[in-house]
Amino acid sequence: MKNSNLFAISLCVLGLFVVTTASAANPSSDDVVITAKAREHFRAGVAYVDDPSGPKYEEAYREFHLALDESPTYRIHTNIGLCALNLERDGEAIASYELFLSKAKPEDIPKAKRTLMERDISTLKASLVRITVKATPSNVVLSDERLPSRGTPITNRYELKGGSLSLGIHPGHHRITATAEGFEPQTWEIEANSASTHTHDFDLKPLAQTAEPTAKSDLKPDVKPSMAVTAPPENNQKKTPTLVYVGVAATGVFAIGATVTGLIANSKKRDYNSTNATGNDPARARGLRDSFKSYALLTDLGIGAAILSAGATAIIYFTAPSPKPETRFTASRWRIDPNVGPTQAGLSFSGNF
Repeated sequence: MKNSNLFAISLCVLGLFVVTTASAANPSSDDVVITAKAREHFRAGVAYVDDPSGPKYEEAYREFHLALDESPTYRIHTNIGLCALNLERDGEAIASYELFLSKAKPEDIPKAKRTLMERDISTLKASLVRITVKATPSNVVLSDERLPSRGTPITNRYELKGGSLSLGIHPGHHRITATAEGFEPQTWEIEANSASTHTHDFDLKPLAQTAEPTAKSDLKPDVKPSMAVTAPPENNQKKTPTLVYVGVAATGVFAIGATVTGLIANSKKRDYNSTNATGNDPARARGLRDSFKSYALLTDLGIGAAILSAGATAIIYFTAPSPKPETRFTASRWRIDPNVGPTQAGLSFSGNF
């Protein structure tokens, strides 16, 4: 790991040196006219590398390639190599640095830096993983995702030309997915050990085609359409209030926060127990104890807030009013009949509703 860090540092120093010298170099020093557009893309790439929030190598890599397309000077290759190295495009980084060294003049790079760069390239070559991929159809895009043991995955995209592609990649666990328009994607996972070689063939299958609907004129219904009109179904489903969704989200946030602070508290407690057991650093032990108590308090507050939020959400949900069933009305028919008898007279009402 120590050699790897030294390697990255030395190449970064070299890259920054070339960034500085290339922008001030004589435009015709390698018989290439540096256009205004090329300078614009080059300065944008340098700005991405020097971004205050941290280097943005993917954006810088794109800008340096655009500058190279405008003015193909060998000097830009060292900047492309620096970006490719940090994006774990190891094979491309080696090729860019070697191209630069093959054409660089003494004023481009001092002898000591050249020696250091050559040594570091040899170190990079020693661990390079070589893969060869073939695919059908030929217009396939590869997405290479390296899954490190820590940190976020590192993803690179490559386009196959002529149905095959050879790459030099970083050692580690890789998940390579091939996609093409109109075809089902396929994934290949490999454990790429240092200096290993791998090959794989992708044979993508076309997406399943849905059947075309039959023309209306060809339809021959077996039965005549009914003229009866049916009433719409009653909507007696209970509507979930918006506050329930808000409560669920809040409960999740509190629970996650309590989990994070709980993990930190356990870590602080282990550090405190270890430091306190030796008795060599009482001040640090007290600091770890206070830090543990603070995170433990935050954990308790988070758990309590999650419980309260869950309870309030449940109350809101179960006490929400249910919709009243719709009342259907039908036409009423009434009938009035006179009733006359020897000893009585009156009217009788009859009907349906």
